[in-house]
Amino acid sequence: KFYEKHKSSVKVDHYLEVLHKLMEFYSEDESKHFDVCSKLAQLQLEKKDLDGSIATLQSQSEKSSGNQQKYKESLESLIKVLTSQPSLNEDQSLALLSALEKTVNDNQTPTNMDNLKHLIKLQYKLKSIFNLAETAVKMMRIFPDNIYPLEWMCKIYLETVAGVWSLEEGDVFHDIETHFSALLSYSNSSLAELARGAFLFKKGYLEDCVALLKRITNIQTPNIYGLYILCQAQFAMSEEAGVEVTAAEALKYTSKVKDEEKRADMTQNLQLCLVQSLYNQLSLDKIRKAVQILENCDTSSLEIRIVAAKVFATIGEEKKARESMALLPNLIDCDKQLIEALILKASGEMGTFISTLQGILSEFPGGFEVTVLLAQSLHEQGRDDESVGLFLKAAKLKPSHWLPFFHLGKQYEGQGTEGALDKARKCYQKCLQLSRNNNVEAATSLSDILRGQGRHEDNLALLSRVTQEAGTRGGAAWAWLRLGVHHLAVDEPARGVTALQNALRSEPENTVYWEALGDAYMARGSYVAARKAFEKVLSMSSESLYSRLMIADIRQKLGYHQDAIADYSELLENNPDYLPALRGLGETQISLAYVNLQQFVDRNVLDCCQSSLSVLTRAALLQPGMAGTWRLLGEAASLVSALSKAAV
Repeated sequence: KFYEKHKSSVKVDHYLEVLHKLMEFYSEDESKHFDVCSKLAQLQLEKKDLDGSIATLQSQSEKSSGNQQKYKESLESLIKVLTSQPSLNEDQSLALLSALEKTVNDNQTPTNMDNLKHLIKLQYKLKSIFNLAETAVKMMRIFPDNIYPLEWMCKIYLETVAGVWSLEEGDVFHDIETHFSALLSYSNSSLAELARGAFLFKKGYLEDCVALLKRITNIQTPNIYGLYILCQAQFAMSEEAGVEVTAAEALKYTSKVKDEEKRADMTQNLQLCLVQSLYNQLSLDKIRKAVQILENCDTSSLEIRIVAAKVFATIGEEKKARESMALLPNLIDCDKQLIEALILKASGEMGTFISTLQGILSEFPGGFEVTVLLAQSLHEQGRDDESVGLFLKAAKLKPSHWLPFFHLGKQYEGQGTEGALDKARKCYQKCLQLSRNNNVEAATSLSDILRGQGRHEDNLALLSRVTQEAGTRGGAAWAWLRLGVHHLAVDEPARGVTALQNALRSEPENTVYWEALGDAYMARGSYVAARKAFEKVLSMSSESLYSRLMIADIRQKLGYHQDAIADYSELLENNPDYLPALRGLGETQISLAYVNLQQFVDRNVLDCCQSSLSVLTRAALLQPGMAGTWRLLGEAASLVSALSKAAV
């Protein structure tokens, strides 16, 4: 009591010493021991001695075990102290775990709800996932309308399917479908959707899984585990173009995986999927991208070494290809012969390469990869009759793969006849169906064919579908561009502007897209915005004639005639026969003549008409068949006739 009364004037260390001695002295007096422990624990907290406070409260709870009320208060004090800390070490976490496990019960009280939440979070921190699942199920039973345990069940299920957790203590997820369905009934939870996608993947419903996870991960900061499972599903479906996009995106977020070992495993698997998908597209540009990935990834796994050997052989890096092969003592004969053949091709020995592939096919007739490579090589040699047959064979060997249909489409498109274009259209459509709209070149070619055949509604449906799937993360810039052009063609400039802005989100440095956006702004009547778009082009490419011409046109439309005349004149200094600039300059001089005529400055009217007649005559000589030029000439001449004889 003396220390409490003179607390501000005595040393705290003396007070602590006294309280410790009193704890020992009252060890047999439960009530007094409890009160002293409470005071000591509080004083230790004030002295920043968290471990000492924990030990005191643990001693208090042990001594109070016979008194249910005091025992409960002691545990609650310990929980309150520990949960108020910003972070806990392992021993402190175990102390909190013990206190929470002793405290939680079946009562529907706010305190019990909070303790269950604390327990779930702590079990996750301690990686006690099986116990977490049991606690979550218990909380669902006690608080059936609370979504907290449902969210945690969905979270750990998603991470388990992604390979983060290995649960061997039994099937704790036998009701997971009920759990994510219940969570979806309470709220539009992305976590529930992710768990549902993981469930579909686990059950083997890959198409549904891909469709769902593509939609739910199509946000600015997607869930890494959702992306990872999406990548695995796409890889299982041979959706190489989709794997390329998803794996690259997932690799940006692997830092969100806290466990270093699991993060390393996921990163390695994503890199393998990415490299494999790039190689499987059998495009030299894609394979060069694979080289960049291989230079910065772990190549210790056998799978990635096989792909690395093929990649290096394809680009002519024979030494690296053979180094990778040397690390593969059990490499099967088919792959070994293929790598040797790829080295021959890179060195220019096409004849030997083709004959080697033919030899491999005679020995291993069901080889899809070799069949496609041989067909590609024969096509490059101009032997299309043979290559078409091989592409058709490849399509039969692996009807779920898009690659043969893509190459068949290219060959039919190259023939150019109406019948061949119709075959090309069907092949491209099949290719996109199998690749789930991820093959940009096929989609671009299909769009061009549809537009050429006058199938505008089909083309619009294609572009709308591709752009909708691209979503907010960007991508499908080619489709956004074509969609923008389509809207401009049907006099919907506002939609055209939106589409072209989306294209620029994917490729912000593309001058073609900026020029198209400028055109859309002009069609909408937003001349200032259009001018800024064309100025952006000039900041990236100062020699763009079109953008300089459009800026001059905008100034003319806004009535800045002198500025427009200066811009047109500057264009014509380096390009004297640039017809659009000649016509623009002539039209601007006519507009300025009208202004001067309204102000009764006849001499200026005459000067403008003379200048206009001069440049428009040059334009008419360059292309005499343009009726618009002759109309402008007539307009300039008629203006002169309106002047007085004295002015003329």
